Amino acid sequence: MEFENIILEREGDLAIITFNRPDAMNALNMQTREEFAKAVREVEEDEEIKVLILTGSGKAFVAGSDIKEFRATTPYAAHNIVRLGSIVEKMRKPVIAAVNGFCLGGGCEIAMACDLIIASEKAKFGQPEINLGIIPGGGGTQRLPRLVGVCRAKELIFTGDIIRADEADRIGLVNRVVSMDQLMPVAKEIAGKIAVKSAAALQLAKQAIGKGLQTSLQDGLDYEYEMYALALSLEDKAEGVNAFLEKRSPKCLCEGAKKLVRIKTMGNMGNKVARIPNLVDWSTGEVRLMSAKCNSCGTYFFPKEHYQHRPDCPREKVEDVLLPSKVEEALKDGKIEWKKIQAIMAGIFIYGGNAGHLSGQYLESIFGETGVPVVNVYNACATGSAAIRMAYNSVAAGETDTALAFGADVSPKGFLTAKSDNAVQDRDVIRWKMGGMPNPIYWALECRKRMAKYETTEEDLALVKVLMSEYGSRNPHARFKKSYSLEEVLNSVYVCEPLRLYEICPVSTGAAALIVTADKELIANADRAVKINATTMGSAIYGDPTIRISALSCPAVAEAPMLSESYSASRQAYEKAGIGPEDIDVLELPDNSSWHYLVYLETCGFCKEGEADRMLREGMTKIDGKIPVNPSGGFSSHGEALSAQAIWQ
Repeated sequence: MEFENIILEREGDLAIITFNRPDAMNALNMQTREEFAKAVREVEEDEEIKVLILTGSGKAFVAGSDIKEFRATTPYAAHNIVRLGSIVEKMRKPVIAAVNGFCLGGGCEIAMACDLIIASEKAKFGQPEINLGIIPGGGGTQRLPRLVGVCRAKELIFTGDIIRADEADRIGLVNRVVSMDQLMPVAKEIAGKIAVKSAAALQLAKQAIGKGLQTSLQDGLDYEYEMYALALSLEDKAEGVNAFLEKRSPKCLCEGAKKLVRIKTMGNMGNKVARIPNLVDWSTGEVRLMSAKCNSCGTYFFPKEHYQHRPDCPREKVEDVLLPSKVEEALKDGKIEWKKIQAIMAGIFIYGGNAGHLSGQYLESIFGETGVPVVNVYNACATGSAAIRMAYNSVAAGETDTALAFGADVSPKGFLTAKSDNAVQDRDVIRWKMGGMPNPIYWALECRKRMAKYETTEEDLALVKVLMSEYGSRNPHARFKKSYSLEEVLNSVYVCEPLRLYEICPVSTGAAALIVTADKELIANADRAVKINATTMGSAIYGDPTIRISALSCPAVAEAPMLSESYSASRQAYEKAGIGPEDIDVLELPDNSSWHYLVYLETCGFCKEGEADRMLREGMTKIDGKIPVNPSGGFSSHGEALSAQAIWQ
């Protein structure tokens, strides 16, 4: 990518980012912040890069925020400013700040977020925000006391004084001071020493140090032990020890970095604690999760931070950026003005607080409040479907001519957890606190039942992912575009046996919108008007043998179909549309896991029970097959954004 205000260079396994606005003392304006964030992301995703050096051109490293632009910054806008220090600090790779000159305000905050600071003798440091009537806003009040002590930090922040490099060295703010002509050579020399070390061990050490600064000494020691134990399990340890004993230089210590492990601890089950390693594939941003088994009950447990994908946009920007952009696209696609919308059916953003619960009104406040009816709905995984159905019924009943249905969601980091900690008000708390059962456990239990009853194989489950990843790789809107082979899927770790990592969709960020209308003029003007023949909803039928999420039991004897709510909804749809499953040309179904892909084919009548595996093996569900299934790539390629998923599919 081309940058204007920074320079990104690569020298072997080293990357150098130079702030390059010398005429403005490399002051941080919005463009520079965005370019820097993108450059850091590029470095983070480049597996060939081991160490990053930050420096500045001209007389400054970074002299702070651009005051001209800063003058117009409002409290609201401040929330959307990219926090560069946090971006640097969260990098898994070591970062060295080579401070060449003025390092003030936001520049000092970026430097303090680095792992090492090498300063030239001409460097100057300070947090002078107090002189502008404000305080540091990029980590200065938090990182500075941790580096130099509370008293010295308060003195620097309260007075706004600027200190020279030798004083910064004396108080422990920098690692060393060198002459200007030696600044980059010394920084590169240190980077070279670091780059040949085990990348995995470096990441674990960095993580342990960072974690320890945020917790008690005892918790930090416990975390360090977990990181140490994890390092012992990686390939790099074996190679390093063998090389030492054989008196040779170690070979490439890079394999362990591909399986960076974050160990989390789950809550207690009595006195039983499950400790679980997360294996992270940083090339895709996907987390490979290994399961741990509780010896007391045989149940598999998983950490709450499962599937930590880099979000498409920060949580605070969902309603402000992502959602409006999708509604605007729908309006543009249909050639419809906002004032033509006569009703809004909004899928609730359940984890979004008040704005998320009133997402329809929030959207109106952005596009313009016109007094039309707004209904906010939450119906779990069917939230988007419910919004579409209400929009359709509003138009079909003649209540309105044109209605909008939309949904937006940012899932919590990890599983879709309970919405509170109050077991009296929220019974879902019980399955989390007492049962330790996130959603994939339910799916895995059902999958085991299927394998025993219909001889579904692990290859069948893996083949679903192979197909979905192939389609996702062709879809420009898919979030995960890597195409996987059968071998790669079968070699991915178990999340909950028999379901492997690549056979379960991650939680995700997303938004979608569509417009339902009976206005003949609008229909004629639209590029791709699609007629809705039926939109239905169903609920469970008594005797359904499906193990229900939030419940810990199911009927002993099946008296109704699996996933009977979908069975009911599909039969209603066939009846209303006057067609059968044999008349369907394309099928999009919710493939939360490979098991879902198979069972929905049977539940919705596309084959008899137990025959979905054969359909899959014989290619009948491929794009050129009898019934193309999920040509979009499905949840597997997009992730599950709860209230948006039915609408985008």
